[in-house]
Amino acid sequence: MATLTARIDLPVGEHTVRDARSFAFLTAQAWEPDVSTEDLVLLVDELAAALVRRAEGENGLVLELSAAEHGLRVSLCDGAAARSAAAAVLRGATALVGLLVTAADRWGDEPYQDGYCLWFDLGPVRPATPLDTPTDPDDEDPDVAVEALLRSRRALPPEEDLPPR
Repeated sequence: MATLTARIDLPVGEHTVRDARSFAFLTAQAWEPDVSTEDLVLLVDELAAALVRRAEGENGLVLELSAAEHGLRVSLCDGAAARSAAAAVLRGATALVGLLVTAADRWGDEPYQDGYCLWFDLGPVRPATPLDTPTDPDDEDPDVAVEALLRSRRALPPEEDLPPR
């Protein structure tokens, strides 16, 4: 598969986050990469919102998506020579860092022209596990299923060897 790249300049304003989210979603629809569209949209939304909040006086941001066999790389960059909004984001957005750690395969930051760039990689969608799939109301209680799974992975002695409760 050839590498596909799409890039858009986003003026900072009230529509920046919406435009970033829409561009990422529509690009992913067109390319059909094997990544979670929900994770993509959520991460782009949160990253763009964090950058816009810190982009005081910034003229614009650059959103770039690159697709290859291994997945999708998303970069959101500023060009601020004086004070980079992107450089400040990771220091003040612990919820965003938590999302990146949870949803992205890899993520990082790097210098970009006169400013800074934040990026993340999304890999192929992992097959659903039984606990990820929606349950039928007639199925076993999900809490019971989770407890059974946890018990099966613990190294516990047989129940007859456990002290009574």
